[in-house]
Amino acid sequence: MSKKDRWEEINAIFAKAHAARKREKLIKEMEEFESGFPDGVYVAHSSPNEPIIKLKEMYRYCREKGIDPNDLTEEEIEQFLVYPNDDEKTLR
Repeated sequence: MSKKDRWEEINAIFAKAHAARKREKLIKEMEEFESGFPDGVYVAHSSPNEPIIKLKEMYRYCREKGIDPNDLTEEEIEQFLVYPNDDEKTLR
């Protein structure tokens, strides 16, 4: 193996190690971010009287069932809604 080939091999090893460290750092940052939203809610509702949709749980449910979110029934959607207070749910 020539000296040039050996250096290219070493550089490739370092590049892979660097990419792995960057990926680990990104995963850690994502996990830290997600820990700030333990209930899976990432969006603010537009009105204080509107329910919040637990998108993370809804998409997990859809993946597990192998269905598209557009194909959810009203009953299925209801399990992912969090109302500002319990009375609000009965008023709708």
